[in-house]
Amino acid sequence: MSGERYPNCAKEREHGEEWNIIAMFFEWLSEKKRAYLARNEVSAVPYVVPVAIHLSDLMKLWHEYIGVDEAELERERRRLLDEVEKKQRE
Repeated sequence: MSGERYPNCAKEREHGEEWNIIAMFFEWLSEKKRAYLARNEVSAVPYVVPVAIHLSDLMKLWHEYIGVDEAELERERRRLLDEVEKKQRE
């Protein structure tokens, strides 16, 4: 897979090992400790706002952190799948 043709896929693959570690920790944290990622909101009455309750929420933050555009990533995946299917038909 070419990093030039699929830059978002390449970024995601490059950071895959890191993501696996973070995801396993997040799952342990939420399942065993019932803890989630939240942020403080300051107003007349301070409160917390959930940021990542599910693994998919954390994945969005991870993609933002590593510079992956999720919409473009999905387009790249579809193009790649189309190419694989085309090669299989040949």
